[in-house]
Amino acid sequence: MIEHNHIKYVFRVLPGILFLFSATAKLIGIDAFEIYLFSFGWFSLGASFLLARLVIAAEYTLGLLLITNFCPKTAWWGAVAMLGGFTLFLAWLALTGNRDNCNCFGELVNLNPVQSMGKNLAMLALLLPTRNLPALHVKYHALWI
Repeated sequence: MIEHNHIKYVFRVLPGILFLFSATAKLIGIDAFEIYLFSFGWFSLGASFLLARLVIAAEYTLGLLLITNFCPKTAWWGAVAMLGGFTLFLAWLALTGNRDNCNCFGELVNLNPVQSMGKNLAMLALLLPTRNLPALHVKYHALWI
């Protein structure tokens, strides 16, 4: 019989895999992602380059933390915060009439802001029941971190 926490772990792994895929897709086409960030006019070109790399690093980190279940509370709150922030940004894009690729998966998968909001809400729905998932007990846990 499958234990309840095992099902929760699967719910946590799926968004983790999507975070890793998203970061990898952005990294493959990092030039396009940097220009996409720059196109809003909010950041200089150099700041857009840095922000692109920070977003990719954050997605890789969250994906790995969700999959390995190290620091589960930090990973959960970080994923919820990132998905919430991205969803607010996508809602703004949708309200301003932007229907272009939002670069959520770089140039590998074209999603408009509304489709991407649906993806984010599905990821949040998967994460919600995993809030109190206990950390994996691994020998030498501190050394792994």
